[in-house]
Amino acid sequence: MQQQAAKVKAARDERVRELEARKPAEQRWREHCGKLESEASELGKEIERLNRGDRDNFKIDDHFRGDL
Repeated sequence: MQQQAAKVKAARDERVRELEARKPAEQRWREHCGKLESEASELGKEIERLNRGDRDNFKIDDHFRGDL
């Protein structure tokens, strides 16, 4: 059963490679760039979130320093 599943998966993977090879290079490039832009956007959001957290931590530290 596992051998049959492996054969089906291999055949499907080969078919996907064939279809990908038929796509024009420009379309593949646009898809790749779109993925990179999406990743960059997510990383930018993460950086902003971390920076906000750093500012919040400094505010907390400053608040406690005033209590000393």
